[in-house]
Amino acid sequence: MEIFLKITLYIHIAAGFMALVTAPVAMAVQKGGNAHRKWGKVFFYGMTIVTITAIIIASFKYIPFLLMLSIFSYYSIIKGYRALYLKERYRGQKPALIDWLSAGLTGIFSLGLLIWGILILISGFSFGWVAVVFGTIGVTNVYGDIRKFRNPPKAKMSWWFEHLNGFVGGYIATVTAFSATNLSFLPPLVAWLFPTVIIIPIMVYWNRKYRKQFGIERKAVRS
Repeated sequence: MEIFLKITLYIHIAAGFMALVTAPVAMAVQKGGNAHRKWGKVFFYGMTIVTITAIIIASFKYIPFLLMLSIFSYYSIIKGYRALYLKERYRGQKPALIDWLSAGLTGIFSLGLLIWGILILISGFSFGWVAVVFGTIGVTNVYGDIRKFRNPPKAKMSWWFEHLNGFVGGYIATVTAFSATNLSFLPPLVAWLFPTVIIIPIMVYWNRKYRKQFGIERKAVRS
């Protein structure tokens, strides 16, 4: 069993490194082009392997935090990927069963992450703030997505923002994992949370930039 877990860990690390270096390439090349799709797929499959191996390790070694965080992180990837198949939502296209299931499962695990973080804080460990922050983000995102499932967006390019935000959210998870495991000179809370603090404003800037470029209002994208 130890050999199996060690091999799984090596695969996890290799896939994580692949996702870490390929995502910037996918973001840098022309959007919608062959190179963008190619590197985007590499990132997606890399993150899929990362998630599967993390779930295996967390299950066998009983690491609840890793299990909940893995589900929370992968939801962004799933959402970004599924956006490519939900381009007609503004015309009334309905989300598929996988969209409802992934949102529901992530909502449960995100709520668990939030509660776990609160319990850790009550116990006197400041690391609980990491779980509280990610759990809150997860619950908020799932709530917003379920509202969108029930109320189709009005803007034709809404899928584009879901794709962008989903994959950037997944990349935040990748950078966070690298930071938390390699930047030991940083305080733990900083190592875990600074990628979120830095990258989210960049994502907000991109959203504003492309809303202006596409000539659509914020309400149209969110509704």
